[in-house]
Amino acid sequence: SAASDVYKRQALNKTSKASSEFTDPNDGNKTYQSLLAFDGKGTNETVDGKQSRWVSLRTKDDPTAISQWIYVDLEADYDISKVVLNWEGNGAKKYQILVSEDGKTWQKVYLEENGQPGIANIPFNETVTARYVKMLGIECASKYGYSLWEFEVYGKLHQEPVVPEVNIALNKTSKASSE
Repeated sequence: SAASDVYKRQALNKTSKASSEFTDPNDGNKTYQSLLAFDGKGTNETVDGKQSRWVSLRTKDDPTAISQWIYVDLEADYDISKVVLNWEGNGAKKYQILVSEDGKTWQKVYLEENGQPGIANIPFNETVTARYVKMLGIECASKYGYSLWEFEVYGKLHQEPVVPEVNIALNKTSKASSE
């Protein structure tokens, strides 16, 4: 339907940032960059023979790497209808979805306290308007860090309501220096 077509995937190939990006010494020092979660490649897909996914630092290697995050800059304000997280491996046990209009002040819009492996489909009951969308990992499901095959954001460009121009002086009380 035309209405559902309006809510397109908006994070594809947009600028992203993460608290950390794991570099695998056992895989030719490949770095699992945040941008790989926004490249449109899904489960087990590869780029140049390497898996296309974002991976955070791992508590296995760095015990302080418990809370990790990744966010995307949609480059404009969008009315967001849902977020889809395609977790690799065990995913995240506890995480939040946060949104922001400036990339500094974040508002929590979703909390997961019993995360499962695989695809997490997170629809929003009310419209969420934001430019930035973040997954904040609170508790990882394994010692191998947070890992996303893909982080998808669906929505449509936010439109400010258009106020029609009207003559606000029409039929109002008036005075003149001379009549």
